[in-house]
Amino acid sequence: TFVLDIDDDDDLDDSSHAELQSPDSNTLLCSSTCEIITPASNSAGGRTSGRVELTKHKLSFVRVPDNGESQDLIDKIGNSEFVWACQPLGSMSWNTEDIAAIFLRQYQLRYVAVEVYFTMRTSVFFNLFDLKPAAKLYRY
Repeated sequence: TFVLDIDDDDDLDDSSHAELQSPDSNTLLCSSTCEIITPASNSAGGRTSGRVELTKHKLSFVRVPDNGESQDLIDKIGNSEFVWACQPLGSMSWNTEDIAAIFLRQYQLRYVAVEVYFTMRTSVFFNLFDLKPAAKLYRY
């Protein structure tokens, strides 16, 4: 079994910790750079890089504009007919009330990912590159 042992709350004083426990609807609870991992992007090597942001009522993914990644993907695959299946995803947001479950996951043999399941029977897999931001998103 995996035991999550992160002591990153030591640098927070009591006033900021109280603020985190009772945020208003627009207060950013968690924000980190990430990638959305999908079966198509994982197998073709394409990435959807961006930033995940969590507020009290919304989980958002804000995509970072690509710098010619589409042409690189065409060159890598060698067939432009199937590039539509591997295109990077756009910016998205979900209501937090639609979240059914959140799990801390391994990605490339490290606990750096979070998988979010929604009530509409879909899921999103975020690679957050490091354990601390993944654990922070998982706790909220």
